[in-house]
Amino acid sequence: MSPKTINIPFETVGFDLDGTLLDTFRDLGAAVNHALALGGFAPVPMETSQDLIGGGAKIMLAQAVNAQGGLPGGLEGDDFRSLYKAMLRFYSENTAVSTKPYPHAREAVAGLARAAKVPVIAAAYGYCDAAPAELGADAVIDSLDQLIPALEALPAKL
Repeated sequence: MSPKTINIPFETVGFDLDGTLLDTFRDLGAAVNHALALGGFAPVPMETSQDLIGGGAKIMLAQAVNAQGGLPGGLEGDDFRSLYKAMLRFYSENTAVSTKPYPHAREAVAGLARAAKVPVIAAAYGYCDAAPAELGADAVIDSLDQLIPALEALPAKL
């Protein structure tokens, strides 16, 4: 895949992954519902769980709990803290079950990852649908012990 040349007037582009490049609401909703179940609350329908997003995971859970009457002690109580910790633990263990990139996210990042003229090293191990040699990287490594030598062998500027 040959990257298209782009010309932008600055050197850096930053992204927030969660909700910008990655559609994460299903995994977040599952984590909220896990915590709600532990607290004896009804689950939030998955279709509406994205309405709770904004302001962070704590606010997301608080909105779901408060919509069903809340907990003694509110957000500062031990019951809520326990549910919040359970939600974060569940989410950390199930972060990418249903999460996927938004349409065109991969292409946008790839067009930017080559326009920045930053060397790219592909890992031949791990999970990828394409052969590492087809990814257009400047080097391919088979294990992390090859990373530093591969970096040392790359030109300073592309």
